[in-house]
Amino acid sequence: MYRRLCLLWLSCVCANLLHAQSSGDRYEIFGGYSLATNDFTGIQFDNQRHLMNGWSTAFTYKPIPLFGITADVSGYHASSSNSLSAHSLNFLFGPTLSLPLSRVTPFAHILFGPVHVSYPNGCRQCSGTNAFSYALGGGADFFFTKHIGVRGQVDFFHNGISSLDNQLDSLYHQNTARITTGLVVPF
Repeated sequence: MYRRLCLLWLSCVCANLLHAQSSGDRYEIFGGYSLATNDFTGIQFDNQRHLMNGWSTAFTYKPIPLFGITADVSGYHASSSNSLSAHSLNFLFGPTLSLPLSRVTPFAHILFGPVHVSYPNGCRQCSGTNAFSYALGGGADFFFTKHIGVRGQVDFFHNGISSLDNQLDSLYHQNTARITTGLVVPF
């Protein structure tokens, strides 16, 4: 009798998960504004914190409602008073856990991947660089309708960019907060 009850309970749970998956959205596209709280490109020579404005896009595939795989691409721009500029591109991938509620979906993720920094104005002392980076954080999606919402997200963002010159090592901020907001569309 106990086995039959357990089997019945397991069948109900599995049927509920399958129904939830078939009626739910399996993909999400996000795009918006992003702010990095430290300049990690090394073009600021005053060893102070400088904000970097940028953009962020993400695509998430959810094989089940609580778990997804996210691809996140973001870019930032930094400029200094001595006419130097730098561009950063981040390509991050990893798992996302989410809890879909009626109009709010909180989520957490850890994303890994490369970061590339380039210096487009031909800085003689600067050359483009690549490094490993990761973002650990989360946020929440607030839905206006079933198929459009706004996302608020905060990440601890670490990149492995460092200077080969020991004198400049402290100018590269490897740890920064990444604050992102924009529109999210599940389908």
